[in-house]
Amino acid sequence: DQRPRRPRHSGVLMDAYKAVAAALKATGVPFTQWAWPTGKAPALPWCCVLVDDHGDFHADDTNYAALPHVRVELYQKELDEEVAASVRDALATIGPTSETTDWIPDEGCAMTAFQLTYTDRREQNNG
Repeated sequence: DQRPRRPRHSGVLMDAYKAVAAALKATGVPFTQWAWPTGKAPALPWCCVLVDDHGDFHADDTNYAALPHVRVELYQKELDEEVAASVRDALATIGPTSETTDWIPDEGCAMTAFQLTYTDRREQNNG
């Protein structure tokens, strides 16, 4: 396996990945965490999911909330708004997203990056 080492997730980071994975599964668009193994990526379109833990809320020497940032990169040979909308709508079930789209000349494809901050709704309801 020649892909970059991906971070090991536990706790709320894994919950964030599982929530995104369940949402993306419903779209039918193939996805992976971090990167496909070299030479193993399916035909476009597909997504990469990146979760990091740089969104924690700290105050008064206390970590009040673990708020992972999630980035979902949708790669397409040509921009297909129907595919992008299916990913956008799926991610909207988790929380509000922002997005940007760029053309990647070296890869000959478009990338739409969706970003959101995951919040565990179970904790919100207990508050």
